[in-house]
Amino acid sequence: MAFRPMILLLVSLLIAFLSPLVACGEQEEGIEVAVLWEAPPGPPVERNERRFTSDLGYQIRLTHGYLSSQSVELVPCTGAVRRRSFSWVREAQAHGISSPTRLGFARVDSLLASPGSLVHLGTLAPPPGSYCALTLGLRVADEDAEGLPGEVDMVGKTIVVGGFYVAPGGVQEVAFEGETTASAAAKAALGPLVLSGEGSRRATLVLALETERWFDGADLANLSREQIGRVVLQNLSAAAKASAR
Repeated sequence: MAFRPMILLLVSLLIAFLSPLVACGEQEEGIEVAVLWEAPPGPPVERNERRFTSDLGYQIRLTHGYLSSQSVELVPCTGAVRRRSFSWVREAQAHGISSPTRLGFARVDSLLASPGSLVHLGTLAPPPGSYCALTLGLRVADEDAEGLPGEVDMVGKTIVVGGFYVAPGGVQEVAFEGETTASAAAKAALGPLVLSGEGSRRATLVLALETERWFDGADLANLSREQIGRVVLQNLSAAAKASAR
């Protein structure tokens, strides 16, 4: 029984600590940022293929390609001061750790999806402040990832690409494959995006990958499957862009 007063004291202290946080959370209710993924635009998509000319002179037909992502995060501007606040996580995800500024998930997207098609990744509930970037975490797919393809095994891989190329000065098409287990962070700059309880409370951000340079620096005739995958993954992570709608 001697422990009962101590337990009551601890409960009282916990309630006293959480009360202002919950109150603050109630004040910030309503700030929402929806995040969409947009399928890549050109280069030309013909007969479910993408066609590229790399900086090394390779003529490439990409006949299949998949990318695994695990998170998306809203990044505050450097030096931005955000007043202390508390926000509930609106959409808990099965994979990864989610927070008011981060969505954790597991999905695989086709790099040959119809240009301009949109996928809703989730909705963030960030505290007021200025945000200058959106980061897509690219990591290996697990067996529970949404969108696993049937034509290739994506489990344990971050990217898989394949098709045919014609080497510089050549005429014969040669088949190639690329894949990697490496991770990357695709960081896309924002406006900045300014959110506040008194001003902008809603925003929709669209994340996409520019496509012109996916195979730059990839000497396909002389690289291994893993090396091709790493080069393309690096190029894709550098090609991220974000826009507000």
